[in-house]
Amino acid sequence: MEGTVPWRRTRRMLGWLDVGMVTPRNVLATVGFDRPNLLSFSADFARGGVPIVAFCSGSLPVALCFAVGSESGECAGAIPEAGDTPMSRIRPQVELFEKNKPRQARAKRTYDNILLAAAELLVEVGVERISTNLIAEHAGITVPALYRYFPNKYAVLYALGAALMDLQNQIFESWQERHFSAGGAGALMENIEELLLETHRATRNQVGGHEITQALRAVQPLQELRQQSHALIGQRFCEVAAHALGREPDEEMTIHATITVDTFYSLVELALNDGPIPAEGLLRHGGRMIQLYWQDVIEQAGSPV
Repeated sequence: MEGTVPWRRTRRMLGWLDVGMVTPRNVLATVGFDRPNLLSFSADFARGGVPIVAFCSGSLPVALCFAVGSESGECAGAIPEAGDTPMSRIRPQVELFEKNKPRQARAKRTYDNILLAAAELLVEVGVERISTNLIAEHAGITVPALYRYFPNKYAVLYALGAALMDLQNQIFESWQERHFSAGGAGALMENIEELLLETHRATRNQVGGHEITQALRAVQPLQELRQQSHALIGQRFCEVAAHALGREPDEEMTIHATITVDTFYSLVELALNDGPIPAEGLLRHGGRMIQLYWQDVIEQAGSPV
């Protein structure tokens, strides 16, 4: 098998691997060829093979050209150098939505058990090792039963992330309604520490809340959910702040709101880490930083703080 790897056989043999299990050791063990042959294995890009998994672990780069229209029966040649193929062209389209929303009580319990199992596994084994097999085992169901609700592990993580984002957004909306009527933008800023502490507390008390937050930031298929959630809150905050200051929600106000929301959630995520700085002190100083930023914005608009 010098220099070439039978493509159809390789694809068939690797088909059972969950994405989270695609590691150099698993690939070598599954396909049955040694390190030098793996290093020579690559997609025939000129003939239309597009890899859906590309990663580098240690000194062992791997490119697997899973079925995307290649008519080539062999995959041969050297591993492409970084930059040869744009990541936007080889990034997979991962299905992120559940297949079925449960309606009956029993189905809802199964659905909730799947999400709870996934959250607990995130804490126990981390996002790199979690798989649909592990989630099903932990939830006490079969893998086919899990697939009735979710197409893959990313859809499970997406549902966990969406629930956490909804919880954080509800906290933000309640805080905004509670304080805006009391004194506009100035009252919001005076109580920013309250919002930071409440959001931090709710996220920390959620099973796997910290790990879900990390997954939303680190896992590419989930990043868009986090970005969309923050953009939604940023837009809402921009509209409320602009109204309070008698301004249009223009580009400048959008920039202020975007900086505020992203800084806010970054502070919450930082406080979730078990670092040497107490979370309360970090959030207090971070809240003061946001207050000073908006004090300048409010003063420039000619409104009292």
